[in-house]
Amino acid sequence: MKLVIPLLKFYFHDGIRTYIAEIIPFLIGCLEDSKEQQVALWNLIWQDLLVATLAEPEASVKSEQLYAIASVIEILPQEAFTEEMIKKITEVVEKAFVAHFERSDKRAEQKKDEDFDEVVEQQLWDEMEEDNYVLTKASDVIHSLLKIHGANYLPCMEPMIIPCVTKLIAPDRFWQERQWGICIWDDIVEFTGAAAIKYQHMFVPHLLNYLADGSPEVRQACGYGCGIMAQFGQEAFARK
Repeated sequence: MKLVIPLLKFYFHDGIRTYIAEIIPFLIGCLEDSKEQQVALWNLIWQDLLVATLAEPEASVKSEQLYAIASVIEILPQEAFTEEMIKKITEVVEKAFVAHFERSDKRAEQKKDEDFDEVVEQQLWDEMEEDNYVLTKASDVIHSLLKIHGANYLPCMEPMIIPCVTKLIAPDRFWQERQWGICIWDDIVEFTGAAAIKYQHMFVPHLLNYLADGSPEVRQACGYGCGIMAQFGQEAFARK
């Protein structure tokens, strides 16, 4: 840990920060014979990892940091995560979503510039691809929290994440955003069951409308969601 923690913020080399993020789940996983040691190791590093993820300027590195967080959530026992810890992790994900929207809005403005040409268009497209990859890893963290903590995670999710997911699935968003927004709703239903019924007005109309979306990825996410509602929502989502 004396080597790992300082290198989380080694801004002279993106690759080193990436490798350090990648190694964290393996360091914790190799202690699988002792849950106590796993938890102790996580307690040493989690705050530095979250601070580094918040401050990370490179999308490719931030993606690996978010993925490391998601992986550790599924490795450690549920009781290893305190309420404060879960809230801090959720704040990191929220800020990733907010930054995504800010950059997306900025790109939309750049497209209106009189100097917009094919070169700028390709640059903006590359930036969007990077942003979307970060979005997938932020979604992985939410997936892991829901998988492990179920409906108990919803009170923490409501004020910070639900508004972001609702924005992601709006009709004017890119198909990649709508896809991952729907995937998060699918996770909510799958891992919280009937407790998700309170949010049905936020996502069910979109889920049904997007069954005919032009993007096959969005249609697939919606089709999966319909099956998940039947399997895990059961009577709560049945039409009366």
